[in-house]
Amino acid sequence: MDAYSLELLSRAGDDVGAPAPRSPRLADAVVEPPRRPVPGARSFELPRGVFVAMGCAYAAFLVEMAVAFGTGTGMPLLLAVCAVYLAVYLGTPAVFGAVRTGAAAPKPSFARLRSRGLDTLVGRMGVGAVIGQVLIVPACVAGFGLAVLVVVATL
Repeated sequence: MDAYSLELLSRAGDDVGAPAPRSPRLADAVVEPPRRPVPGARSFELPRGVFVAMGCAYAAFLVEMAVAFGTGTGMPLLLAVCAVYLAVYLGTPAVFGAVRTGAAAPKPSFARLRSRGLDTLVGRMGVGAVIGQVLIVPACVAGFGLAVLVVVATL
């Protein structure tokens, strides 16, 4: 410590020469876990129809691949693995949404989405923008599958 700091401490009435109080060790600190989880409303704020449309688009891709390459070696196993992946991909949010947490979540509907839109980090989105952003990738995947089916059928 410099002389100025010592003088300030002495004016404040602190004993400069006294030993510092013992600080608790990290091992002495006990952190209690929360007694129960905090309930929260689990809603993806999208109507069920959007998820059904997403599932149909991915299922259409699998059907297109089955029609195009169904007789190929190992193709049934590959399509079965993709179908299981699709079931997990769409089933996990369905299971999470069905868990009762004690907090009431408003049931999403197209009318509610149309009237209120969807709040995002950058602002509110209208129903067309929401559906377009959510379904663009599944629609492109289904379109790609259709293009592959057409190419394979013409060969």
